[in-house]
Amino acid sequence: MRTKLGKVVVWCATIVVLSAAERAGAAGIFADLAMSKSASTISVQVGQPMQFFLTLSNGGPFAAATAATITDLLPAGFQYVSSAGNGSYNNNTGAWTVTPGAAGTTNVLTITVLAATAG
Repeated sequence: MRTKLGKVVVWCATIVVLSAAERAGAAGIFADLAMSKSASTISVQVGQPMQFFLTLSNGGPFAAATAATITDLLPAGFQYVSSAGNGSYNNNTGAWTVTPGAAGTTNVLTITVLAATAG
C-alpha cells in the first residue's frame, strides 16, 4: 500500500517592514525570513523511508541573531526516524530551533521518516 501526501504547504513571512527613516534608527534588528517545506516524493510504500526538507532563508538586509522556532508536526501515518541539518529539531513537539544568521544565509533541516500506515 502507498501513502500519498497531500499538498506541501509553502509559506513566506516578512518579519517587519520599516521605512528608510525607521531603518536608520533600527539598523541590524530586522531580517526578511522565508520558510519552505518539500518532500523527497509524493508517494511512498508503507515501511519505506522518505525525507521532508525544511528550508529557512534570510533575505536580509540584516543578520537575524536571535533563534527562530518553526513548528512542523509530522503528518499522520509517518514515524520519525532521524533529523540532520542546522539547528535542533524536537520530534515530540515538531519544533525546529535555528539561528537564521546573516543576510543571504539558508538553513536546511532534513527529517527522515517511515511511512507507517496507508493513507
